[in-house]
Amino acid sequence: MRYTFASLQIYAQAAVSRAMKEGTLPELVVDGKPTGILCVDCGKPATEYDHRDYFEPLKVEPTCGKCNRRRGLAIETYRKMGMTQSRIDRLMKRRIR
Repeated sequence: MRYTFASLQIYAQAAVSRAMKEGTLPELVVDGKPTGILCVDCGKPATEYDHRDYFEPLKVEPTCGKCNRRRGLAIETYRKMGMTQSRIDRLMKRRIR
């Protein structure tokens, strides 16, 4: 079966939501307020989980929104899908603009 990046992304996000509901992953925001878990990059309150590889949906790191956007695309997923480095670089440049 061939996966698209978007379908892997949706599956991974759903897996994280399930894990938070089941208590496997801690909630980052409750009633609109951060729970005290800190961003692994800057130390501010984490509000999102960041995936670096959608093929591993529960391998995530807590980040603030700004750091998550700064980290960019889950490039490892593209590599596992067989995309060349030059194509990944073009995607990254297009996303920055």
